[in-house]
Amino acid sequence: MEIRSEFYIPLETLARDGVHTFSYDLDDAFFASFESGLLAAGEFKATVEIERIRSQFNLLVRANGTAVVECDRCLDPFSLPLIVEEEMVIKYDSEKPREEAEVIYVPIGTEFFNVSKLIYDFIGVSLPMSRVHEDAGLECNPEMVQYLVGSEPESTIEEDEDKQELPEDSIWSALRDFKDSENK
Repeated sequence: MEIRSEFYIPLETLARDGVHTFSYDLDDAFFASFESGLLAAGEFKATVEIERIRSQFNLLVRANGTAVVECDRCLDPFSLPLIVEEEMVIKYDSEKPREEAEVIYVPIGTEFFNVSKLIYDFIGVSLPMSRVHEDAGLECNPEMVQYLVGSEPESTIEEDEDKQELPEDSIWSALRDFKDSENK
């Protein structure tokens, strides 16, 4: 994984006062540089705002663009619009580097911090659990949808017999009516 040098933030040389902003154009090459299969392509404009307070750096990562994902329904790729805004804190520490939920500890004297993985991870966690074309205002592949609709299981003879075995005054008949209303 080769990351361009502009993703290395010079922690030691950042002034202690004010907010420092770094801007990035993320393209397919950026996403392809990561070995995880979560995101393989996309187009984003990202900014990292850093406020230094002594040996602590408060980061605000913003990214706006589209990620190319696979539809969970029809399996066709599509561009999913995303807006990302996440915060992270980087602190110097005398112990070995480690990460917690909202804090990354780096060894005292670390000159540069690579924000590329952080940006990639924040975009990745902003993806919805289920990704379908409707999320982007698009329609699924009609051929695949037709195949999926055509493969709905039909009721079996046993299910039809079970329906008829319940007397109408049974307490379970209300559940049968509920199930029937959901199938309509």
